Amino acid sequence: MSAEEKNKSNSAKKKKTIKKTQSILSGDLTLQTAGAVKDLFAKVIKAKGDATFRFENVGDVDLSFIQIVCSAHRLAHDNGKCINFEGEWPEAFAQLLEESGLNVHVGCSLDGGVECPWISNKTS
Repeated sequence: MSAEEKNKSNSAKKKKTIKKTQSILSGDLTLQTAGAVKDLFAKVIKAKGDATFRFENVGDVDLSFIQIVCSAHRLAHDNGKCINFEGEWPEAFAQLLEESGLNVHVGCSLDGGVECPWISNKTS
């Protein structure tokens, strides 16, 4: 192996691959499904890499989902990971944020690489 080939081989080994785990959030995100949703968030955040959740065909949303997302935000922060949401935020969710007063313009005290999911420009 030439010196050039060896350098290419070493640099290829040094490159980090950023792994992202993606999960789908669908159906009702309410107290009735809170246990399963909480388990999904915990599993995805504990996996290697950043966590991405995609909204697809979401029905009802209640405050239990907001509590789960806040908890997941803290867990991601504590594990040095990013948590991302893709897809259209459910309309019921945006309405719930507005009615509860959680539709904010700045993140919580944990914001520092793990952006708060309640920032209003994300949900409108």
